[in-house]
Parts: sequence; C-alpha cells; structure tokens
Amino acid sequence: ESESTSKAVFGKFDYDVNDKLQASLGLRYTDNKLESTSCSADYEGNSLIIWNTAVWGFAGNVPPGPVVRNGCMTLTPDLSAVADPNRTPLEEDNVSGRFSLQYTVNDDWLLFGSISRGYKSGAWPVLTASRSDQLDAATQEKLTAYEFGTKNTLLDGAAQLNAAVFYYDYEDKQLLSEVEDLVFTTLPRLVNIPKSEVYGAEVDFNMQVSESLTTRLGVSYTQSEVKEYQGFRRLGNFDDFAGDEFPYTPEWQFTGSLTHDTPLSSGLGLISNLSVSYRSDASATIGEEPGFEVDGYALVNGDISVYSNDAGWKVGVYAKNLFDEYYWTSVDTTTDPIYRIPGMPREYGVRLQYNF
Repeated sequence: ESESTSKAVFGKFDYDVNDKLQASLGLRYTDNKLESTSCSADYEGNSLIIWNTAVWGFAGNVPPGPVVRNGCMTLTPDLSAVADPNRTPLEEDNVSGRFSLQYTVNDDWLLFGSISRGYKSGAWPVLTASRSDQLDAATQEKLTAYEFGTKNTLLDGAAQLNAAVFYYDYEDKQLLSEVEDLVFTTLPRLVNIPKSEVYGAEVDFNMQVSESLTTRLGVSYTQSEVKEYQGFRRLGNFDDFAGDEFPYTPEWQFTGSLTHDTPLSSGLGLISNLSVSYRSDASATIGEEPGFEVDGYALVNGDISVYSNDAGWKVGVYAKNLFDEYYWTSVDTTTDPIYRIPGMPREYGVRLQYNF
C-alpha cells in the first residue's frame, strides 16, 4: 500500500526584450509526502517449505523459520526475524525552475538556450524483497540541465532542420543497484547515485522531397557517466562505479522514414511508409558485466494502405520487424541464472480504420 500527497505553487514570467529576443522564467515550489507499507508475503503456504527450511538454515538459524501462512516473509537485514513492514513517511520539498532565451535571427532561423533545475520525487521500489533494507526509500534526485539548439527552415519551407546539444548534471540519481545478502549473494535495491552526468547531441531533419514523398531522419549521440558511487555489482563483487555508464543508455540512436502519399482517383489515395530504427550496444547494468550486454539492433517496419478522403475509411497491410531480426530488450538475473527478454519477432497483418 502506498500514498502520495503533493502540493505545489507555480509561476511563469515571459518578457520580450526586443523584436528578436524573448526571455522566460518559471519557478515552482513543491512539497511531497510519501508513505508506503510493503513486504514480500507467502501465498497459501507455498513459500514455507523453502523459506522456513533452506533459506532460514542458510541464514544460520534453526528450521522451521518465522514465516507463517500468508504472512510477511521479508527478513531483517541480519536475517534474524521477520521485519516490520511499516515504513516511516518520506517528506521532501524543493524549488525547481527554468530560465530560457529565444533569439529569432530571421524568419527561417531560430536559436534557443535554457538552464533548468528539476526534481524527481523520492520513491520506494516495487520489488520482491527478501531483506527489509531492499525496500528502503530512495530520496529525490536533482537534475540541472543545460541545453542549446537551433531550428531552421530550409529550401523555401520544404525542409526543417532541428539540432540541439545538452548537458545534464545529476545529484542523487535513482538507479537500480544491489545490496549484499548472505543467502543470495546480492539482491536488487533502488539506490541514489551521488554524482553523475549525461551529455550529447540530437539532430532531426524533415524534408518534402516532392508533392507525394516526405522523408525524416533523426540521430542522437548520448554519453552517460557515474562520477561517484560505490556498491555491489549484479554478480556480487563490491566495486567503485566511477566512470561507468548508465544502464540501457545506448551511445547512438537513429531513426529514418520515407512516406509516399499519392491519389488514385478523385476520392481515393494510396499511402505507404517504410521506417528503420537503430540502437547501438548498451548494458542492462550500471557499467558492463559479462552476460548483461544488450547488443545493438536495427528494425525495419513497413505498411501500405488505401484510403478514402470522403468516406473516412482506410484499409491496408503492415509488417513490423520486416527482416525478422532477433534481438533482446533487457537482461536480468534471478540469483544464479541470467536471462534475456527478447523483442517481438516479425509481425504482419491487416488494419481497417473508420472515422465516424
């Protein structure tokens, strides 16, 4: 059971410095109160035969253990007893804000920049916890973000080019890490990373190639780094994580699409779309550990449809993961085994749409 109460006051001020330069300032004060009561519990006695014998014995205690039918089975950190599931309320407040400038060079060229401070409220993890300290709350994380970019209209309005660079400075970022455990070696826990950063760049390009053909290209480059944190890795060894990357943060991402829309008759049209997306290698853990790699992959999707402008219907065929690429989206472990969650294989079908 959990309950969250948030109270806030917000204000925003916009000012035209001159015909070309606009400034904006926003501030917000937030007061949060979170309460949570949780534990891992037995169901109809199914866990008792293991928890009250093998687990309890590994902990150095004499079976049968302390867990009762349908009762909590989350133990104290020293594994000496069942922990009290009650939690102390987490009360936090913060002042966030954003200052931005926007400069119109001409009708086709805009420059913008901003500095902002944001917060992510503290949280209790939703975990199958064996130890009560796995369920300790992570406090709020703080982000100071710097961004500079440009928006450009090109080729007499036929193309749009957007680009931006960014730098994110995190304090107490919330990430899933590990806590040492006598029985299971390590167990997952939501932790605060004292210092970390992310920086990179994004480019997006859209173009009306012809009256019937449009294209879109997007690419992003991201670097993440833990600056300060010591803890346990997924496989159990204590380590210094300084210099490691965030989990599930690929360095390169790419998207591209071609859309062709042409009339067949006065009331009918034919639209087709081909798209590709790519993600480079990443890791399912903070840093890199053997077995937790998430290999890069590219996916191709396509569809073609006939539609009626007058009657409001559309019918067509589609294919996702057209070349049946084998890939996985995440990696996890349950004590000993390491397992992967695969992505969807090739999928195809027929779609019928009607607007009433």
